[in-house]
Amino acid sequence: MAKLGIALRKQFPQYFHYFSKRSFTYNGKTIRGHNRVLGQLKGANGIKTGYTRSSGFNLVTSAKTKKGLVVGVILGENTGRVRDKHMVALINRYGHGHK
Repeated sequence: MAKLGIALRKQFPQYFHYFSKRSFTYNGKTIRGHNRVLGQLKGANGIKTGYTRSSGFNLVTSAKTKKGLVVGVILGENTGRVRDKHMVALINRYGHGHK
């Protein structure tokens, strides 16, 4: 998942801004995203959320930090809230805060 996140940033920079969208409108309907870390972590600019019964709540996040661009991966959490909290702590710890 980390390799995928890094590859997306490097190989498709012209499309990467789509991952930071919190919502979009299609056919007159507003579709909201599930990546709540975008609103909780300054510098976060997206990638993907996920859930399956066998793997739990998952998250891949890209963020601009004092150390540069970082990609974090959280797999197998019990809830989305715990997953998000874990990601914020991970990025803050290894990215040493935001730019």
